Amino acid sequence: MATRKRDPETGFTYLELLVSLALLAVMSVLLGGAFGFNQRVWERGAQLESREDLAISRLMFRKHLEGAVSSQVPQRDAAFVGSARGFELQGRIQTPDGSLVGDARLALEVVADGPSQRLVWSFTTNSRSRESAQVTQETLATNLRDVWLSYLEGYDTGAEHWQPQLERNTTHPTLIKIEASKANGRPWPPLVISPGKALRQREISASSLVPPG
Repeated sequence: MATRKRDPETGFTYLELLVSLALLAVMSVLLGGAFGFNQRVWERGAQLESREDLAISRLMFRKHLEGAVSSQVPQRDAAFVGSARGFELQGRIQTPDGSLVGDARLALEVVADGPSQRLVWSFTTNSRSRESAQVTQETLATNLRDVWLSYLEGYDTGAEHWQPQLERNTTHPTLIKIEASKANGRPWPPLVISPGKALRQREISASSLVPPG
């Protein structure tokens, strides 16, 4: 029986074409899944990196604010102006490395970021000199729907004692509370900081070393 030879000019058969398309579909699914997985891994890594940066910024902001001049010791070169949308503190501020900057400014403000908002804080040394001023600016929180601040003088933390605005020429508030709601509906953990806490603790520790009498 003679073997039938295939004419090379007849092209692919219908069955061969179906098999090729099926293999191509399988490869497309596999490659698409691999690319999608890599994309999700990259996005997850970016989110973790962003969260880590925000956590570091939050810690640095707390340390700067806790290093401000104690509100119990009025200083003529210090000033504080606070509203429900931010504050500005000027005077002597202890940096996280322990050095005390005499002419410093620490500010927090709400900045529009497309449809949402973000909290930005800045630390300025030599704040009264435009030529020699050095500014460090960091983001405290992103993707916020609303932000509100309140201030407490004294140590009675009842809700009626918190003020949405505060202006003082010689002292800082005892506590500053920062609250916000996320644009996606998730809660943002409130931040409560005591200006001058670090310096007060240092003064208490130093006084405890002094022998009585």
